[in-house]
Amino acid sequence: MKDRRIGKHISIAYRLAVVFFKERMSEIGLYHSHHSVLLSLYKQDGVSQEKLSKHLGVDKATITRSIKMLLENGFVERRQDKNDKRSYLIFLTEKGHSIQPDIDAMFKDWNNVLLDGFDDDEAAQLIDYLQRVSKNVLNHHQIVQDKKDKECCNACK
Repeated sequence: MKDRRIGKHISIAYRLAVVFFKERMSEIGLYHSHHSVLLSLYKQDGVSQEKLSKHLGVDKATITRSIKMLLENGFVERRQDKNDKRSYLIFLTEKGHSIQPDIDAMFKDWNNVLLDGFDDDEAAQLIDYLQRVSKNVLNHHQIVQDKKDKECCNACK
């Protein structure tokens, strides 16, 4: 009988993805968690740390640590927001832009690992299924958060 514990298989893929990205990111002097910040900035440069935090689904302390290291290593810079002098935006530097081909190649390589042995139709179907799984998990998470927020508000009354 096939092992149908979906979480187990997702967990294995995730753990080995972390190993893969740790190794590849260390080759360019970064931690594995920095790839998500860089990818976000490649899509939209010049965003606030708060927006990055929300987009990536990580807390403000985590994004602050990542940005600090990227700043110290010259991959990003912080500039004052022209529309709000109290706020700063994060921009890629020339050095940050220069590693985009490495980041893109890393993701292409990982996708090749994941899709080895799949034909184009199977790969498309898998991606559709994973998008649906992600949507289910995000919906569940939102319901749980809304319930917690409601309980908190009721307790404060």
